[in-house]
Formats: sequence, C-alpha cells, structure tokens
Amino acid sequence: MKLSVYLHGSSPFNPKETVDEYVRLTQYYESIGVDTLWFADHLIRTPDVLEQPLFETWSLVSALGMVTKKIRFGTMVTP
Repeated sequence: MKLSVYLHGSSPFNPKETVDEYVRLTQYYESIGVDTLWFADHLIRTPDVLEQPLFETWSLVSALGMVTKKIRFGTMVTP
C-alpha cells in the first residue's frame, strides 16, 4: 500500500509558515514512509496575500526535492 499526504502551499493555521517548515515536514513524512506529497498549485485565492503567503508550487517542490531522497511529489492541477 502506498501512502500520500496533501500539503497546502499556505496554512490558514500558521500564516507565517516558511520554506524551512515545509522542509521539516517533508523530511518527517519521508522518514515515516510516506510515498508522495501533493500540493495545490492555484495562484489565486481569497485570503490577503500579505497576511498569508502562498508558495508557488513548482518552486516549492523543486526546493523540497533537493532535501529528500525517496519521496515523490505531485501537483493537484498541472501535470
């Protein structure tokens, strides 16, 4: 069985989420055997962009790929 996790490109629960926190989460999920991480790649949303940053998905996935060995990534909209 394969296990996948969805992570949003911004967090309404932690609007100050940083790339370092995504790195920590990604490495944790890889360490417990998660096979794939999925991200939404919408660039338009309703919350205020200054209050809640939104990471561009392809750049975020590229950065996370640099700090992992086995986990795979997917996007929810673009192929």
